[in-house]
Amino acid sequence: MAFIDASLPGVPVERLPDVLTNELPAAELNALRLDATLVPFANAFLVADALGDAADRIHGAFGRHSSRLIAELDTAAWVWGARHSPPTRFEFCASLTERARLAPGALDAVREVAISRDEIVTIAGRRVTNPVRTAIDLARFRDDGSYSPDVVAELLALARTDAPAARAVMDERRHLTHAERARRRLGALAC
Repeated sequence: MAFIDASLPGVPVERLPDVLTNELPAAELNALRLDATLVPFANAFLVADALGDAADRIHGAFGRHSSRLIAELDTAAWVWGARHSPPTRFEFCASLTERARLAPGALDAVREVAISRDEIVTIAGRRVTNPVRTAIDLARFRDDGSYSPDVVAELLALARTDAPAARAVMDERRHLTHAERARRRLGALAC
């Protein structure tokens, strides 16, 4: 946590969260940014001396987005620490039963998906796809230019599983788009 010191006798020192989204007015956030107290961090601001962990990264990814969304794909990989830098465009999904949208004008992406509760993890009050679901989705949806086998392997290592086990999880679901591409990519990891 960071402190704002008013430097006046008798004025209490206030604690701020490490990641700020709408706790302060935009003018104050920008003033703190110009003062180098805050640094831009994904869709939010991070206190300059704070270390970013999964909770900070998920708050940074969500910014002011609805908590009904679920971080997925490269956004989830970044939250889990399998990617070292945030994606240029944050990706979220919403369950078919909980439809959610981004605010008008948002540059991030959201799609509706069929997802079960066991494929979702809650971190600091926000939801993210679990590492296995994230790895499978990246293997399914990334084209050859943006697919990173190292990120998928790191996600599987975080889940303490391997590529054959991930393929078995994928095989339990029916009618997956790009399933053959994912099987081929996961098979290449097992070699």
